[in-house]
Amino acid sequence: MNIPPQELAMHSLSGCSESREPLLERVPTPPYREDEAFAASRCYSRKPLPRCISPVQTAMPAWIGYQKLVSQLTMAIRANQEVNRIFQLALEGLAQSFLLDRAMIILFKYSDPLNKDFTKQMPQFRASLACEWQEQQWMAIEDGDREIAGDYTFWGSDCSLCQLALREAPKPVAIAPVNRLNQISLYPLNNLPQSPIAAIFKTQDFSTSLCLPLYAPSNTAATQNTTLGFIILQNRQPRLWQSAELEFAELISAQVSSAIMQSQTLRQVQALVDERTAQLQRSLEVQAKLYEQTRRQIDQLRHLNQLKDEFVNSVQHELKTPLTKMKVAISILREADSSPERRERYLDILEQECNQEINLILDLLKLQKLESKQTQLHRQPVDLKLLIKQLAAEFEERWHHKGLNLQVNFPKRSLKLQSDLESLTYIIQELLANAGKYSHRNTTVVLSASHQIDPQQADQIVLTLSNLGSEIAPAEQPYIFDKFRRGKAAIEQALPGTGLGLALVKCHIQHLEATIAVSSQPLDPCSNIWQTCFTTIFPQL
Repeated sequence: MNIPPQELAMHSLSGCSESREPLLERVPTPPYREDEAFAASRCYSRKPLPRCISPVQTAMPAWIGYQKLVSQLTMAIRANQEVNRIFQLALEGLAQSFLLDRAMIILFKYSDPLNKDFTKQMPQFRASLACEWQEQQWMAIEDGDREIAGDYTFWGSDCSLCQLALREAPKPVAIAPVNRLNQISLYPLNNLPQSPIAAIFKTQDFSTSLCLPLYAPSNTAATQNTTLGFIILQNRQPRLWQSAELEFAELISAQVSSAIMQSQTLRQVQALVDERTAQLQRSLEVQAKLYEQTRRQIDQLRHLNQLKDEFVNSVQHELKTPLTKMKVAISILREADSSPERRERYLDILEQECNQEINLILDLLKLQKLESKQTQLHRQPVDLKLLIKQLAAEFEERWHHKGLNLQVNFPKRSLKLQSDLESLTYIIQELLANAGKYSHRNTTVVLSASHQIDPQQADQIVLTLSNLGSEIAPAEQPYIFDKFRRGKAAIEQALPGTGLGLALVKCHIQHLEATIAVSSQPLDPCSNIWQTCFTTIFPQL
């Protein structure tokens, strides 16, 4: 192929025998002119070399340097050193061995990693400068910086040198520009269309460039070979590449390719290990949560089983005690010599215990319906002030023997709300009954009702009932609304009751979508009298 000297010379350097005549006629004889092109050849020549830069001064020192560089790279790869360190060793070693002015490594990033076959269609890929050696200075560009460094990246489809080198891979390609102008015309091989060379190659500054593909051959016929990038070796002055130099450069290129593949493999393995570790960590966290949830469920079941046992024991006691009294009363009534007064007294006991038994059964049935939410809510307008006045009169008579007073505090405005009258009545009655049972003699029970406006919620009515009596310990307060749960004061004073009253109050409160809270504070630091307060908040729908 005859190449006009005014055009760019681009050649693929393939192997040839030593008997083949070197292409010296393509190399101008001295003196040289800057606008003359210099062809590159891999053919080895026994004739005297033209007057150009010789990469090695003598054979033996050169081979010693070659072996030293190969050994350094081999040890670095075996030691799994960072790929940038291997790049630095390779470029500095090649630059020193060949007396280069510039050396760099360019890596590819494919838009479609599955399409890397250059024989059919040129795939889309981004070429990025990974590292550079120039004028005894080393520069490495991190992976994250390559994407944003516009001066160091270019599209492969915009560079004819990349396209030619990819077509000829894995063989190296050498170029020699005609002049040092910015606008460079190319002599295309393989019928490539004319297009510029990427500015990163600086062909206007360097007379000779050698492009060594970083090639990853496929292990199977089913997969494609991959070109990872290029090693670019450049000189400002023209030079003739010899066979031994090209073989050594290709060996270094193969080692760098192996280091890149090893680094990519290690990153993939590390990514897989990190992913599996993260999956294992998530699995352990899920197992820990399941274990904790199972443990809580077991504790809850144990607690429910304990409550069930307590419930059965309490029901058994509450049912058995009235029945025992009724049985004794019936046996006494059967005696023939019983006086009318005695018979009347035991008939009253029998009736009282029978009513207590009936009330207990009714309370249990009502509690079961409320807990299972089988009771419907019948809302209707209720005048709370009127309802409290009616109930207050009833309890004042009932508490007369104990010397208790009931003080009712109302605002001047009416207190009307939409609520279930039956549930509301039961709540107030049970709270008043509970206050009267646990109040000390000759004290005052205070019942207050007020209207409260909450900006974030609907208007509310707050009902507060307080009495003076024994303490409800803080440890007992969360459980006073449980079934058959009776406080310490009730047990010590042997007060009658089933332990269902406040449990039913809690169910009715939830039925009305209301809330209730209890507090117990000493009346003064030196007193044994405690003020117990139940606060109920009803939504004013």
